[in-house]
Amino acid sequence: MEATIVIELLRDAFSLIDFVQQTAHSIRNHKDERDDLDLKFQAQTLRLRQFSRLFTVADEDAAEIVRLKDVPEENLEIVRRYLVRLQRILVEYKDAAFKDKEYHKNVTLPATDGQSEVDKQLFEKDKLGTLLVEFTTWNDELAGMIPYVLSGINNVSDSPLFHNLGRADEEGDLFAVHIKLQQQSLSRSLKADPQSDWVEVEPMAWEDAKSDMSKPRVLVEYKDEPSSEMVYAQQLEWLLQATGNHKFNTLPLRGFAPDPFSAQYAFLFDFPKESTDDALISLYNMILSDKPHLRMSLKQWFHIARSVAASIGTFHADGWYHKSIRSHAVQFFQVPKPDVARACDFHNPYLTEFESSRPEASQSLCASGSTVQDIERDVYLHPDRYSPPKPFTKVYDIYSLGVLLLEIGLW
Repeated sequence: MEATIVIELLRDAFSLIDFVQQTAHSIRNHKDERDDLDLKFQAQTLRLRQFSRLFTVADEDAAEIVRLKDVPEENLEIVRRYLVRLQRILVEYKDAAFKDKEYHKNVTLPATDGQSEVDKQLFEKDKLGTLLVEFTTWNDELAGMIPYVLSGINNVSDSPLFHNLGRADEEGDLFAVHIKLQQQSLSRSLKADPQSDWVEVEPMAWEDAKSDMSKPRVLVEYKDEPSSEMVYAQQLEWLLQATGNHKFNTLPLRGFAPDPFSAQYAFLFDFPKESTDDALISLYNMILSDKPHLRMSLKQWFHIARSVAASIGTFHADGWYHKSIRSHAVQFFQVPKPDVARACDFHNPYLTEFESSRPEASQSLCASGSTVQDIERDVYLHPDRYSPPKPFTKVYDIYSLGVLLLEIGLW
């Protein structure tokens, strides 16, 4: 079973990382160097230990196999592959650990006749610095697997899981947002789940919203909705408020307001703190542009494709549909640079155009109609969406994402 393998790999990873940290501490001569190194290793080890709470029983480190039986095997397989990759990152240190007597006290390994003296070159400052960078990057990617593991677990009724993950979140909000989104995605009403901490949010006054719209660092999007159905606007506000404060590649939500002159709601977003006041630019316009400062390297294109795909995957794992995926909905901001007045921040693409977004449990139908209404939108639609209305599924979002990735690949 994949869960058993993952748990064993986690235990091995903790023992190996602890060996690296303890050995590095013992051979560094300068106290400031030791303290700085310890702090960085402890931070990354804590992140890994937080992740491991998904696989352990509350209040102890014993493995929790029963809970994981419903997690799709393919999801656990990806986690296993990440842990194997960590072993490859640490392979040189594992060889050194095999020769260390203290390491064998914590890990069941065949005894060796090798020397107990570690290779001090492995613990030089530059070498350890490289290891920390790789470990940090690996942790960042592993954190992206959290919603995929949680999606196979009964978040609503599993009280021990709440307690266990709550302990981990005391050190940093790692699980809460995914649990909340997944719980709400299973409810047709935001108030249906008694365990939910959702609080009904009052919309902004239209006069205040209009005033904020005139400010330079505010993005405005509109959602068509009958005035009697504010619950859908509140539902979208809840989603965007939750994701905007976390790493979902979405913008921080300022608030929403009903337009008294039309059946629309205006949603107001703040610019990223590090950006300039310059207007944002969409991926669509970037592809069409011939401006030199908007030209990207192949590595940057791969990063954008991966970031957008990962964000959509996270929304799907948490039980929400985007429903408007296209190159126009991927936005970039300008950031200050020392050598130039500003530069486009290719590293941080932001998803926008959430006006049609819905949780899985909500009644969401594809628009009917067999004629093209908006070519810039319809080109991203799955062919079935031109048929009579039928429930929206993840497949339709994935099709749109595929068109977007093809657009990037052919640029």
